[in-house]
Amino acid sequence: MPRKPASSAREEAPTVVRRRPQNNEEKLARTFCALTLSDDAREAVVRGLEPIRATLDRANWVHPARWHITVKFFGEIPESGLETLGNTLQMACGERLSVQLRGAGAFPDLREPQVLWVGVRDAGRGLEGLFRTINDACAPLGYAPENRKFRPHLTVARLRPTKAFPVARELTPVLDTLFIETELTELVLYRSDMGPDGAVYTPLRRMALSVPRKKRTLQEPADEPGEIPRPGT
Repeated sequence: MPRKPASSAREEAPTVVRRRPQNNEEKLARTFCALTLSDDAREAVVRGLEPIRATLDRANWVHPARWHITVKFFGEIPESGLETLGNTLQMACGERLSVQLRGAGAFPDLREPQVLWVGVRDAGRGLEGLFRTINDACAPLGYAPENRKFRPHLTVARLRPTKAFPVARELTPVLDTLFIETELTELVLYRSDMGPDGAVYTPLRRMALSVPRKKRTLQEPADEPGEIPRPGT
């Protein structure tokens, strides 16, 4: 694994709604929630991408320590609302999710790419279920549900529009590569602040997903409280 860098990264900017605090002096926090990866999963993807890194030397590769699977952006919210949002997400967390990290592609397309991604396949559609549950749970707090289809992915590299070039040939070796089958066990509420080198992600709350009932033993208590995607966010 590459050496872990300082905690900063650039993330593709979504369309967000700024939620103004009632108190004009109250600070805002730009927030989102995402699923994290195990070290084994990160290492497997790093190894799987090695055949294409040299041919895509013009890409700005995201360090594996910064990889995550974004579930929902909340935009800029009053800091006083962070605890309530965290509690709501905690209650919305379900069971751990078994997924495949498989395939690669580009957003918006392979001809003029700005983002290179690794796909997340979810045969049991548990990820989509979590996405919808979080949308429904957060709606009473004023966060409008997203009607778009949820397309989970890892952003692994970026290209400036002025440096974009077709990548279909370069991605051919990994277009349908199975990097690893893994289990997602943690949802994190992040704060995103702009720094000199891009966004700095700060974990505000970590929430464990529960062990599926069929996998529990009498000695193991519960934790407390697809298809290759074409990313649109």
